[in-house]
Amino acid sequence: MIKNCKFCSKNFIGHPSDEKFKRGKFCSRKCAKFWFSKNSSRENSPKWKGGRVIKSCQICENKFEIAPSVLKINRGKFCSRKCMGISQSKTKIKQNHWNWKGGITTIYHKIRTYKKHIELLKQSKQRDNFQCLMPSCDSNSRVLHSNHIKTFSSIIKENNIKTIKNAENCKELWDIKNLITLCKPCHKHIRGREKEFENLFKGILNRTYQY
Repeated sequence: MIKNCKFCSKNFIGHPSDEKFKRGKFCSRKCAKFWFSKNSSRENSPKWKGGRVIKSCQICENKFEIAPSVLKINRGKFCSRKCMGISQSKTKIKQNHWNWKGGITTIYHKIRTYKKHIELLKQSKQRDNFQCLMPSCDSNSRVLHSNHIKTFSSIIKENNIKTIKNAENCKELWDIKNLITLCKPCHKHIRGREKEFENLFKGILNRTYQY
């Protein structure tokens, strides 16, 4: 079957099944490639939806191009990372952030990294002879944590601690009797269930140190 190439117009021998499967339109792959590059890209493609759109940056108001697919996922609001950073510095810090809780996380970090608190954790591990005090612990982990029997966050909230000075004046926060040494796996095991283990841990310290 003699056919005519759709791109270069040369005659070539096709296969009878080409008509059935809608093939055999080109004399070579090279011609097919050239034809598709001209007729199936951008506005020549049947799936073309207009291409990039022009947007205005929300910070500097400069115009820039953006793909429609980016707009679908609620992006493409800024012309550069610099402008995006400026926006985030205004809307995603402190009270402007959706998850802002009045600065409580900051005071947590300040106390945890406070020299007096770090020393207290060391003292509790030394008191417990650098061993996990969880009954029947079978872990070989050498990573030890000082666990607050009454949770650290509860003490901060109940005593309305907002500054380091408030923390210094809170006796409950510096009570070594509220700390017990646990290995990393045991500490992970009780996370979120600290209340369930309060009496157990208090009993262990009372029996061991006659508190």
